[in-house]
Amino acid sequence: MQRLRAGITCFCLIVICGCRSFGPPAGYKAGQLLLPDSPTRDRAALHDKNPDIRRWSILSLAQQGDERITPEIALHLNPSLEPSPLVRSTAAIALMRLGDQRAVPALDRACSDNEPFVRADAVLALGALGGPDTVPRLTGILRDDNDIRVRRHAARALALTGSRTAFEPLIEELANQDDSLAFECHRALGRLSGKDLPPVRHAWTEWVKAMDASRPETSSSPSVTPSAP
Repeated sequence: MQRLRAGITCFCLIVICGCRSFGPPAGYKAGQLLLPDSPTRDRAALHDKNPDIRRWSILSLAQQGDERITPEIALHLNPSLEPSPLVRSTAAIALMRLGDQRAVPALDRACSDNEPFVRADAVLALGALGGPDTVPRLTGILRDDNDIRVRRHAARALALTGSRTAFEPLIEELANQDDSLAFECHRALGRLSGKDLPPVRHAWTEWVKAMDASRPETSSSPSVTPSAP
């Protein structure tokens, strides 16, 4: 009952207030998506002409947590099929929330999207879902993307992989001239390792060497458990 009341309240606010492109007609449809779950209704809304409705539909379906919708949401990462960058960005976030690894190939392609904010969200989702296998791809983005925001997200994504091989690229970028990127790499190292070391290469390099020396040689690239963000 509490959820229904909250949905009706949001619905009324959107319908009454609207806002520029997201006016009453779109508000009415989006308000319907806030009512109790209806997968059939929400899947049909994925193909609505209004990008705001498509976006709300993706969010609603992701909230329901049914991984069977993953392939349909992944289609909205394709610029040829989904012209709205905001919807593509929302799709990346939704896929990360669903946690279905079938989305990894589509997310990998979305990391080359023309819009930096879409790339940033796709990069983060790729790190969360792809695991250690995505470290080379994320390392390339960390080093070479032309948008600093995307590179910062790549640092966060490398921490999410939980991979030992993520340490080297993060340590390397501690000396980056962009302070915001260096800071994000240091924070990612802390999350990946659970350690609070100074933001200098030498300290982290020595710690990695000590960690490797203490590990049994059972794997060439052991994983670690990243700390919670």
